[in-house]
Amino acid sequence: MKNILIISWLCAMCLVSCSSSTKPATEKITLLNNVFLELIGTDYYYEEPPLPPVPLEYAKTKQDSIEFFQKQSKLKKVLEHPQLDTADLVIGIAPFYINPKQAFRYWDTKDSLFPKGYYSDAIASSDFDQLFIALVDSTQYQKSSFDVHQLNDTGKYQIKDLNELEKEDNVYWKSSSYRYVASIYFSDIKMNKTQNKAIFYVIISCGELCGSGSIVFCVKEEGHWKVIERDTLWVS
Repeated sequence: MKNILIISWLCAMCLVSCSSSTKPATEKITLLNNVFLELIGTDYYYEEPPLPPVPLEYAKTKQDSIEFFQKQSKLKKVLEHPQLDTADLVIGIAPFYINPKQAFRYWDTKDSLFPKGYYSDAIASSDFDQLFIALVDSTQYQKSSFDVHQLNDTGKYQIKDLNELEKEDNVYWKSSSYRYVASIYFSDIKMNKTQNKAIFYVIISCGELCGSGSIVFCVKEEGHWKVIERDTLWVS
C-alpha cells in the first residue's frame, strides 16, 4: 500500500511539473495566434500590383514616354480597384526561435540609460524594461523550437514549416502552384511572470529587397493578446 501511495505521489508531481513547464510554451503559441494577422496585415490578400514605371525624366524616346503613361495608368487602376488573389497564399515560418544578437550588436544593456529611450514612454514599465533587457542580452538566449503548425489563427494565409518547404522545393518562393508571401523568423518571446506582457523580435522577409526587422510589444487584456507598439529597426 505504501509503495502504491509513493508511486501515485510521484506521478502527480510529474504531471504538475509537465503542466507547468509546457504552459509558457503554450502561452507563446497563443500570443502568436492572437497577433499574427495584426503583424502581417491583409494587403497580401489582393493581387500583386505591377511594378511602378521608370520615372518619365529618364525616358529617352517617344516610345519610352508612351510606355510610362501606359504602365502608370495600369498601376493606378490596380491600386484603386484591387482584386482578391485567388491563389493559395503561403507563409513560411522558421520552426525555431532565432537569436536577435545581430540586430542589437551596438546596444549596451549595461548603459544607465538603457532601455529608456529605446521604446515609447507611453507604454514604459518595469516589466517591459526587464523584458527588453532580456531580449537584447544575447547571453540569455536559449535555442529552442516550436511547431509552426500550431499557428492556426492566420486568416487566409497557409502556414508552412520553412525547413519542410526547402526539402520540397529549393526555389519554393517561385512556385507556380501557390503565391509565396513571406518568410518569418521569430525570436524567443520574453514574458513577465504574470504573463500579461511580452516582447519579441521578428524578421519578415517578403522578397530580395523587401523585408524588415521589428521589436514587438504586446499586452494581454481580457484573455487576448494584442500589439501595443512595434518598433522597426531596419527596412529593405
